[in-house]
Amino acid sequence: PAVQTTVTGVGGNFGGQNTGFLFAQLKDRHERVPAQQVINDVRAQVAKIPGINAFLRIPPLITIGGQQGRALYQV
Repeated sequence: PAVQTTVTGVGGNFGGQNTGFLFAQLKDRHERVPAQQVINDVRAQVAKIPGINAFLRIPPLITIGGQQGRALYQV
């Protein structure tokens, strides 16, 4: 109920046949629970699916240099 739109992709340039991504744009803050609670709820649901490794995170508001990866920190 907190998600407004989603964008997904699998295979190809997204890391191979066995990988994919999902971006979720949340509704405005006054219309939903906090973003971290949304991640916690989704993480609990995804954990029930056998064979899935999901890396859920809130991206930084400003990215300076580097490229996005699965790590919390990047050097």
